[in-house]
Amino acid sequence: MRANRGIHAALMIVVTMWGLVFVAIARVLHSIDPVQLVVIRFTLIALVFAGMFIVLPQRRPHLNGWRDWSLFAAMGVIAVPGAQLTIVNGQRYLSPPLVSLVVTTSPAFAAIIAAFWLKERIVSRQAIGFLIALVGVAVVILAGSGTSTLSVDNPWGAALTVLSPMSWALYTVLTKTLTDRFDPIAAVGLAMIAGSLSMLPLFPHAVAGLGDITPTGWGWMAFLVVGGTVVPYLVWWRALGHLTAATTTAYMYAIPVTALFWSWAVLGIVPSAVALLGGAVIIAGVAMIQFARRSTRSVDTAVPQEVPA
Repeated sequence: MRANRGIHAALMIVVTMWGLVFVAIARVLHSIDPVQLVVIRFTLIALVFAGMFIVLPQRRPHLNGWRDWSLFAAMGVIAVPGAQLTIVNGQRYLSPPLVSLVVTTSPAFAAIIAAFWLKERIVSRQAIGFLIALVGVAVVILAGSGTSTLSVDNPWGAALTVLSPMSWALYTVLTKTLTDRFDPIAAVGLAMIAGSLSMLPLFPHAVAGLGDITPTGWGWMAFLVVGGTVVPYLVWWRALGHLTAATTTAYMYAIPVTALFWSWAVLGIVPSAVALLGGAVIIAGVAMIQFARRSTRSVDTAVPQEVPA
């Protein structure tokens, strides 16, 4: 139980760092476009993990057959271009705290995906909660697009941001099935390397933007690599080995709060009251799903006793 308290504390630090990620992305987008940012960021992340595998051979992944290889390749595509290209592109249309509110729907999508994948029963409260969350997303997109200094008034472009929490939810569900078999560094590193390699056709365009990044931009990029990805992803994987997927993803509720604070403190951005109301609707809908799911499955409130290696 004491170890689990440490995991909870680590998750709170992670959501604080993830709140700052949206501000860092906004800063870097002053110099380069979303595709360049994602490709450069995750290429650096892949190099960090490749270096770990060289220095720490005991951490290298050991896969069993084609199924493991294909699963990690799919996880890489889902976690990197699937979740990241969409969310970074969304910041062209929505301010950082509003993007973070859309991302908060990830637990809702995780519950729905787990229901179909794991054959869990969907109760009426879950369905209603999901619809409420989607209404909140619509309000955020319609009321918030065009409010950022980086944005254009394009609700359809902003709507693509919803693909990010869907992708992250799928990645989380897949991760939960592997935490008892793989070391966090090996598994996360392999997924990040696979995700980076999946964007190879975009590399020439990304390289063209390297010279446009300012020294301050490189500072924010360094944070995106280490504080926004490497450390949080490892903590997330470890947390899923100790806690249920529902309990872990519930921490995403705190991301909009930290994103709102960082956006105000660093960028001076405060969303409109209507957009924030839509965010409150999102959180209410997702919370309804979480509570309904916990009441229908006792396993959601249990904590695994064995710690993965």
